[in-house]
Amino acid sequence: MQDDLADAVQWAAERRLADPSRVCIMGASYGGYAALMGPIRHPQTYRCAISFAGVTDIDLMFSIRWSDISEQAKTYSMPRLIGDPEKEAQHLRTVSPLKRVAEIKVPVLLAHGNADRRVPDKHAYAFAGAARSAGVAIEEAFYENEGHGWFDPANHADFLNRVEKFLARSLAPK
Repeated sequence: MQDDLADAVQWAAERRLADPSRVCIMGASYGGYAALMGPIRHPQTYRCAISFAGVTDIDLMFSIRWSDISEQAKTYSMPRLIGDPEKEAQHLRTVSPLKRVAEIKVPVLLAHGNADRRVPDKHAYAFAGAARSAGVAIEEAFYENEGHGWFDPANHADFLNRVEKFLARSLAPK
């Protein structure tokens, strides 16, 4: 899927629908995960990344106990759809943004709701700490009482304002 996103950027650039030197990847939830993996998998494609409520640690999805993901999903569905955490541990590390954060060479805007039960905020806090330690240019925005989506219009507006400023800085012509 990461290859499909990069291919879409190339397709748009070839048709002059996008400036290939000024592309940022942004997403929420799984899209937030994809936004963090984009500059790892395709480092020359993106100038920045924005993730809201994104999965950062595949291992944590299997072990976390305060998520709304059922135990049945963790023991049956997820190993078949994502990968078996024991048999495919190395592969899961290669597709986990947290494990590869040092490879990110573009600015990142990371936002998360502190009441998110689908992707608990531990994902974001761990990623932010690892990113700072690795020297990644990261901006963080944590929102009290937000879950796995926007409920408070003021928080959503704040996030969108942050996105606008982040894009202006990150995609300014060189």
